[in-house]
Amino acid sequence: MARDKTLDLIVKCLELVASEADGEALAAARRANALRGRLGLSWREAIVAAGRDAGHEDIGEPAPPSNRWAGLLWAQERLKLLDRIAKLERDLADARMANADLESETAGARAFAAELEYLLSAEHELARQASERIGLLELALAAAERRAGAAEAELAGTELRPAALDGDEAESEDAEQAWRRGSTPLPLVIEGGRCVVLEIKPLDRIFAYPTLRRAEAALSHARRMGADYVLSSPNGVSLNTLRGLVVPPAMRAVLHDAIDAVGALDHAGYLSLRAEHGFKTIHLAALVLQDDLQFSRAPWRLSRLPAGETYQPLRAALAGLNG
Repeated sequence: MARDKTLDLIVKCLELVASEADGEALAAARRANALRGRLGLSWREAIVAAGRDAGHEDIGEPAPPSNRWAGLLWAQERLKLLDRIAKLERDLADARMANADLESETAGARAFAAELEYLLSAEHELARQASERIGLLELALAAAERRAGAAEAELAGTELRPAALDGDEAESEDAEQAWRRGSTPLPLVIEGGRCVVLEIKPLDRIFAYPTLRRAEAALSHARRMGADYVLSSPNGVSLNTLRGLVVPPAMRAVLHDAIDAVGALDHAGYLSLRAEHGFKTIHLAALVLQDDLQFSRAPWRLSRLPAGETYQPLRAALAGLNG
């Protein structure tokens, strides 16, 4: 009796599977499946038993189609369809999650590509600006080298002119203006955070009278511009080196006696002193700067500075230099 009642409940639940409400149909199908399991029957056995209870005694063959029989078959197919729909919905949800992950990764890749493109464009712009600056520096360096060569040639010509060496009216010109016209385009060296204007001359030309006067004007002008000026030989003997060089007292006395004896020492007289007392060019250069002597190269002549002239301002300025 209980078995028949359970079969009847299964049929009623399967009838509700035809409901248009998916929730109601799914609940009814699950309830019917639970009742079938309680009886320990397969769906085929449950459907055949329900048909037999409806008046069909042949258990081995299905009952002829009837409204109730057709409903049971339809319910079975609907249950299978609902299971397939549920599986498809789960697959669709998984696909949507995978698609969302893929879109997130794609967005990240696009953002990375955009950032990379920006960095590349910025690097190209920096390279372009650096190339332009290098080109400008090369042009400026070439122009400075040309001006330095012209100035060096002009200075060399000025030192070798006898009129300038003999102290005629050409030397009455303002020394600083002469230096600025002839020596402005000199190399610049950064040393210890300060700007140094460096001029290179052979040692036997450093202590010539016009050169020392121009060096004094150059140092004064450079100081006013917030820089320093160094005149040096190629092997590193600078005016400051000559200022501090210790000359043997006997050598100093011999040179002064020779100058006082003749008024102005010529090249032959100097060579005689050099052979006898071991004078070197660096000693002569130091004595010219330290003892206020006047030296010219063409013609070769060594004497005392004219009355009232001295290299003391130059020596004082050199005392503040490191080289």
